[in-house]
Amino acid sequence: MRSKRQYCACVITVVATIVTTIMLTVIQIKGPTQQAGDVPEEQFSVARALEHLEQIATEPRSFRSLANQEVRRYIIKQLEANGIEVEIHKKLTTEIEQSIYPTSGINGEVTNIIGKIPGESESNLIFTSHHDSVRSSPGAADAGYGVVSLLEAARAFQSLNRQPKHNLYFIFTDAEELGLLGASALAEDYSELLANTKVIVNLEARGNTGAATLFETNEGNYSIIKAAQQALSYPNAYAYIYDLYQMMNNDTDFSVYKEYGNQGLNFANFAGIETYHQPSDNVENADQTTILHHGLNTLELIEHFAFADDSALEQIATSEMNAIYFTIGLNQLVVYSENLVPILFLICLILTVLVLILALRKNKLTVKQAAIAPFILLCSFVALFVLTYLILLGFSHAFGFAIYDIVFAFDVKNKGLMLITFGLIAILYWIIILSWLTKKLNIYAIITSFLVILTFLAGITSRYLPGLSYIFLWPSVLTAIGMLPMIVNIKLKLYQYFWLVIAIAPIILVVGPVLNTVYTAMTIGTAPILVFFFSLALLSVLLASLLAKHELYHNIEHS
Repeated sequence: MRSKRQYCACVITVVATIVTTIMLTVIQIKGPTQQAGDVPEEQFSVARALEHLEQIATEPRSFRSLANQEVRRYIIKQLEANGIEVEIHKKLTTEIEQSIYPTSGINGEVTNIIGKIPGESESNLIFTSHHDSVRSSPGAADAGYGVVSLLEAARAFQSLNRQPKHNLYFIFTDAEELGLLGASALAEDYSELLANTKVIVNLEARGNTGAATLFETNEGNYSIIKAAQQALSYPNAYAYIYDLYQMMNNDTDFSVYKEYGNQGLNFANFAGIETYHQPSDNVENADQTTILHHGLNTLELIEHFAFADDSALEQIATSEMNAIYFTIGLNQLVVYSENLVPILFLICLILTVLVLILALRKNKLTVKQAAIAPFILLCSFVALFVLTYLILLGFSHAFGFAIYDIVFAFDVKNKGLMLITFGLIAILYWIIILSWLTKKLNIYAIITSFLVILTFLAGITSRYLPGLSYIFLWPSVLTAIGMLPMIVNIKLKLYQYFWLVIAIAPIILVVGPVLNTVYTAMTIGTAPILVFFFSLALLSVLLASLLAKHELYHNIEHS
């Protein structure tokens, strides 16, 4: 009877831990909730932002179009109505010399809008987005969300009636969609402005919904990430996105400013990628929560940097240290220096080796098991990865969608059903694998092999993709720490329940956002990657539960 009660308590602990961590992850991913009622003048209002969007995103506003001109007039009118100085910058495309992309065949005059709120110092802060769209789309999100977020945030800041310490610039660039031409022209003609600029915040979109995510900074980003940690109420930022983005052939206006050595923050939302550069990127399909997230981020950063000390801004501009950062739980942005990664990996490695040594000395596993089990488990991961990719190829032929650059798949019908199918396949696969392994090996051999794989991945990522390392480092460290008392047979009351929490919660909290970000940014084409990360969390749940059950029955037998 006692064993049944304790077993039920373990099951409840597992379920409660999973549900709680998933709920925290969902809250974190969703961002701010929608506003209700009247919003004070000094706060960002999504209703007021939508009024702007209805004016600028009624039709495509491509370079040199009449709609493009009308949108510029509207932006200028709104800035001037809020007492913001406006300067118009124009330059022929044939005169742009330092463009990232070739300008041959593109003739015309780019027109940038520069709004300025004078500050007390010579330091500049730039908040920017592009006002043009592609010919095929009204560009409500790309980059209408950015334009209206800047307009409404600038209005809200002006309602404070406080002069900033530093010059605030609100810059709306032209011809971004044709190769960052407006930003390139601006950088050439306003080099002195950029030289005195301490922070640049750029707003973009690659879909019409989803959280406003910090996806790019510059080298030496530790100080500016720490500033974002202090400023943002709803941070959605992950260092691994920046690492991966640098490996991709993508650019925004921020790319221009990076080449000039400016430090900054580049935000975008990625969900709803099927609307990207499509007619469906219109006001009717605009997501108010996404606009609110962009707007709150913008206003909070304006208020934070506008009144920051000169020394703080100088530290941001001159920092040479990189940061590891990730959002976890209730919108908590964790930040630490990249210099700590090798130290953390060394701790992780020492703990893993200690677990293996103690498990061998306490006869929890044999040398043969310690050598073979990680290899078997690693092969199981590889086999599932290959199986998932083959099934994905089968789906692509059956449902008639193409996979580009190995991982990208667009306009996929029934992708939600496919995602569920892959999840169920992974669950069934690991149940079968673990059922077979538990007949061949004891639970300590299996779970230590999982720990070895986590540590191996922590080592690889610490060396080559440090922004991704935290996903493996922290679960490895906590799993190892949690196993030690059980390996050395320290009897701690209710410890098996504590073990379940520290073994399951951390990996779900770090893997959950990865699954969401990878899927929304690159769709179902990343199924093998999604299944891999899902398997990490799933195995943590299954193995932690098996070990807790083993220890529970062992303690009952010896009590």
